[in-house]
Amino acid sequence: MGDSRRRVTLRRIVPLSSSAEKGKLENKKAKDSEALYYIQTAVADHIFPRISVATSAKEAWSILQKEYQDSAKVRIIKLQTLRRDLRI
Repeated sequence: MGDSRRRVTLRRIVPLSSSAEKGKLENKKAKDSEALYYIQTAVADHIFPRISVATSAKEAWSILQKEYQDSAKVRIIKLQTLRRDLRI
């Protein structure tokens, strides 16, 4: 059957000493949630399942970057193909 293992992210809990720090943290969380929302709504429906497990914008972006960033060899091949197509 399928692999039912789940990835668990452990985060260190740090006590907040002031309301200003709490406000900064809440603001940071809100911005991250907003960025994650924009990434999730911008991708095509067939791509969304790949990033649906991400809990932060950085994590979603890293998943997309790993999947779609071309290697050096791929870039060279694409350039060679473009040059060949332009000569014809």
